[in-house]
Amino acid sequence: MKNKKLKSKISLSLLLSSSLAMAQEKDREPASASYSIPTTQQEQEKKDKGSAEAPHYLAGNWGGVRTQLAEKGLEFQIVYKTDFTRNFSGGEKVDNSVLGNLDVRALLDAEKKWGWTGTTFMFYGLGNHLKAGSAPSELIGDTQITNNIEAKIDDFKLYEAYVLKKFDWYGTSILFGLHDLNTEFYSTESSTTLLNSSFGVGKEFAQTGTNGPSIFPYTAPSLRLRIEPSKTTFAQIAIFNAQAGNPDHLKGLHVDATSSEGFLYIAETGTAAENKGVSSKYSIGAWTYSKKMAAINGGTDKSSTGAYGLIDHGFSEDFSVFLRYGFANTEVSPVQSDVGAGFLLKSPLAGHKNDKLSFAITQASAGSDYKKINIDLENAETTLELTYKAELIEGLFVQPDVQYVMNPSFSKTLDPALAGTIRFEFNF
Repeated sequence: MKNKKLKSKISLSLLLSSSLAMAQEKDREPASASYSIPTTQQEQEKKDKGSAEAPHYLAGNWGGVRTQLAEKGLEFQIVYKTDFTRNFSGGEKVDNSVLGNLDVRALLDAEKKWGWTGTTFMFYGLGNHLKAGSAPSELIGDTQITNNIEAKIDDFKLYEAYVLKKFDWYGTSILFGLHDLNTEFYSTESSTTLLNSSFGVGKEFAQTGTNGPSIFPYTAPSLRLRIEPSKTTFAQIAIFNAQAGNPDHLKGLHVDATSSEGFLYIAETGTAAENKGVSSKYSIGAWTYSKKMAAINGGTDKSSTGAYGLIDHGFSEDFSVFLRYGFANTEVSPVQSDVGAGFLLKSPLAGHKNDKLSFAITQASAGSDYKKINIDLENAETTLELTYKAELIEGLFVQPDVQYVMNPSFSKTLDPALAGTIRFEFNF
């Protein structure tokens, strides 16, 4: 199907006004099922409600210290993941890979600490390490990236630092600071157990910008406004620096204070509801860069724009399905579109309430302009993924994962790759 080019500017005011028009009365409950900033505060709320997804920690309550600090408004979370991957066949090379990822989060509830109503500060340190020359993508040769903690270099840096202010009016909130776009935009909860990066942000969007948009492993300063005009509806808009990090200096934190590369604008609106533990979300979003990008065919610079749609439907507390589709302007984007679909089954085995089983398929299609200058290409790269996340003891998870990648990077010469991963996750 021929890709449609999105208009170069998103009408943010129309998006908000159309959502506000849906409100029937003033005092509505927020569409909490769609509010997806992964803070320790939200996890504590799940724990208080007895949710099966409440956080479990290897270190427990730190001898009561964790509770004492939380009562004063300060919470911590430390998560370490290590992945052992083998490309068994096909792709670029049959070999092994080892990756590591460290997340250190600190949340300060300013309302508890100083009485600042609805104000929260979040600080997030991110560390990554890998054996040089053994990244999974180098073994498989794929474009979608089979592992969502794969980074280019060993590093530890400040990844997020923002202030979040919530208001009583229509569930309004404002966020300012370094922020991962994917925690709120282009996200489906049912796909979060999967390891392939395209189940986080579609490749058609992840490929954009001079160093990618503000997603793992590089973030950018942002300003985000969110409104929840009714119990089940939301609208959110944000502006990010177009350049996340610095492509010439990959280590450490780098912020483009001059905004020399322009800005990224993104908006999303939809419905999100939760009823008796069953959550569903349906939304559409669009994005555009203020500065034009180099055209693939070497002509004049073109606008970099795109849109996406999300369906995340829960049939019960334990079973949900998702469908995601996004497309981008092929004049500047090698990947024209990305479509993904799958299911999530919680508690698949009796007595294992925190285990999860998930299966999905994702397909990235090559853009028409890209294929014109690279004529010996397949139309799409397709990946199947099957994964099972099991809790061994509280705070320790093991996750075997298998992915089958067809036409890695649209290649006609690379054989399909069969890759297996075992992830160990430690929550402290």
